[in-house]
Amino acid sequence: MKILVRMPNWLGDGVMATPFLQTLQAHFPNAHLILIAPASVCALFERDGGYSLIVDQSKSAKNRLLATYKLAKSLAPCDLAFALTNNLYSALLLYWSGAPIRIGYAKNLRSFLLTHALQFQNTHQVLSYYNLLSPLIDPLPVAPPLKLSAKPFDLQTTRKAIGLSPGAAFGSSKRWEAAYFTQVARHFLEQGHAIYFLGAPSDQELVQKITQPLGTHPNLHNLCGQTTLHALIDTIASLDLFIANDSGPMHMASALQTPLIALFGPTIPLVGKPWQHPKARSLFKNLPCAPCKKRTCPIKSGGPIEPHACMKAISPQEVIDAANELLQEERL
Repeated sequence: MKILVRMPNWLGDGVMATPFLQTLQAHFPNAHLILIAPASVCALFERDGGYSLIVDQSKSAKNRLLATYKLAKSLAPCDLAFALTNNLYSALLLYWSGAPIRIGYAKNLRSFLLTHALQFQNTHQVLSYYNLLSPLIDPLPVAPPLKLSAKPFDLQTTRKAIGLSPGAAFGSSKRWEAAYFTQVARHFLEQGHAIYFLGAPSDQELVQKITQPLGTHPNLHNLCGQTTLHALIDTIASLDLFIANDSGPMHMASALQTPLIALFGPTIPLVGKPWQHPKARSLFKNLPCAPCKKRTCPIKSGGPIEPHACMKAISPQEVIDAANELLQEERL
């Protein structure tokens, strides 16, 4: 049996799709699972067995429609196919794969391409993906925790190792204030703890802005843009605490059960909070303008609400207090 899964496009969403994959594998233990996704999402599963990983490069092709058709035909015939993205191209991929059962959400005028076009519900993203299994598995068991393969290692510090991830690939609206990260880092450096800044190469300028006021410090480690995806995962798994915006690394920490503080502003915890993670704290102010779900803050200066208020309203002291609470729990 050959099962095609068009995976999500974002790292965090790829992590949140792991309960779906675990249950799909358990229900079809002898099936050949083909995961199609951007290169970064495929890399999440390189350590896992049981999958064929194919990078979807159709978006960068001159003719995306033709590229999608060729990709589908190179995999056909499939027996079962799922679309975890909601665009038209993913539904066309399923249709052209020849799969007699094609499951996805009824969005963007693509229902005619699916055999099971489910109605989308506003729920946690994990459940949005997981519920796509409902036409095949009845009753559907409770969704399991997130799963991510890691190889934790000793960070060689006698105090606590605290990771800070100030980036967010979605856009600047999700990013907590740089000066706030500086204050939090300075506080814990003064306490004698080790600070590790993590992020993608695109976050290097931001991290430089955060760390410049801190000067040089033996316990300050800037690893931003200097790790592979697997090294990033292994580092997060080795931390005593991780502080991050709503982002891919935040969901990695949730999957790895690393004590976590997740910062939300233009998105809401209902949809993307740490999944089944008792040592996580989600900070969110629920302002009238939230959730706008915009890449950049749409609010202009001079109005009743200041620009980026949803993230500015989360104070450094709140984060420090939540961090101390989690670090204290680790000692108990």
